[in-house]
Amino acid sequence: MSKEKIFVYGTLLKGCSNHPYFLSEAKKLGSHTTEPEFTMLHLGGFPGVIANGNTAIVGEVYEVTEQQLEGIDHLEGYNPENPQFGLYNKKQINTPWGPAWIYIYNARRDISDSQIIHSGSWNTR
Repeated sequence: MSKEKIFVYGTLLKGCSNHPYFLSEAKKLGSHTTEPEFTMLHLGGFPGVIANGNTAIVGEVYEVTEQQLEGIDHLEGYNPENPQFGLYNKKQINTPWGPAWIYIYNARRDISDSQIIHSGSWNTR
């Protein structure tokens, strides 16, 4: 059974609302902060990260099964046939445990400054 690594930064973090449903059985590899190349947005009850910013994103890296990844893809509105049309797309980033998927928000609306989480941390927004 193949394993994938994912980097989570919002409701999938340990102690947050979606963690028990999707990652309670996954192996947590550790905490990680990305390179400062993103912008984190407050989208109501969850965050979104967009590329081409200057903020480091604080999160956790997990090793997941293909089945767990499919469930998280569904939660995140990832559309594998047309990734640009889903709520989120995915790209790989470097972590101390190797490449990991990060979900990138497909922003299709104007972003206001009040939506930006300058700390890059959902837990200290």
